[in-house]
Amino acid sequence: MPVEMTASVVWQGTPFFLRLFKYNLFCCHSMRTTRLRISLLAVCLFTLLSFTVKAQNDDKQWFGYMDIYAGPRIGVVGSNMTKLNGDFLFGPSIGGFFEVHFTDKLAASFDLNYTYEGTNNAKCSSFSNGPEGTTDISMHMLNSDYRCRYYLMRNFNVAAGVHLMRVLKAYGKIDGKSEKLHKYIRRGNISIPFSAEYNLGPWAIEASYYLPLRKWDRKNENILDEACTNKFSVTLAYKLQVF
Repeated sequence: MPVEMTASVVWQGTPFFLRLFKYNLFCCHSMRTTRLRISLLAVCLFTLLSFTVKAQNDDKQWFGYMDIYAGPRIGVVGSNMTKLNGDFLFGPSIGGFFEVHFTDKLAASFDLNYTYEGTNNAKCSSFSNGPEGTTDISMHMLNSDYRCRYYLMRNFNVAAGVHLMRVLKAYGKIDGKSEKLHKYIRRGNISIPFSAEYNLGPWAIEASYYLPLRKWDRKNENILDEACTNKFSVTLAYKLQVF
């Protein structure tokens, strides 16, 4: 018997429900293939639409003239005193800011904050237990920052400016006892901040380094061995557009 006739007889002799199962299997496979193609086409169209919208957004202006943002800023400050070979002291930074945009990429910001700074286990000839002794120096500071910001991207900017420090109280600890330092050192100081800020929605994370410009000792005095404050900070701000 020819092969074609044998296959026909076998197929006709197959129970009806088995033939129906085989037909549905092949039919469903075809339907799955069609659905897969439709899904892939939808994904491609959605991806193309997303890139189109992103390109249109990139062409839009990032900021308008005189856009003003303000909000709180908190973080951590790490500091020590140069020439005293002390350990870093970590303290809080609490304050607020406002930022004014002049062009699409150029802005100016002002910060006012409180910080706790100083150094631990420092070797200071005036405030230590003998020439080999150490002391802990702490300073309560009120700071103001004036920075010029340049936006490299919509959510990323770099900045530099002027950092003004005002000593509220300062102490040098010897044998567990605190000696007042703010009566013998400068009450104000200055440094140059360099920072980079990344924005994620209304949140802004900023890392800053402060380059010291002036020692804390007054003229013709040597209380802190001509030391300066060396510090960096990491802060988190919440930006609200107020205008």
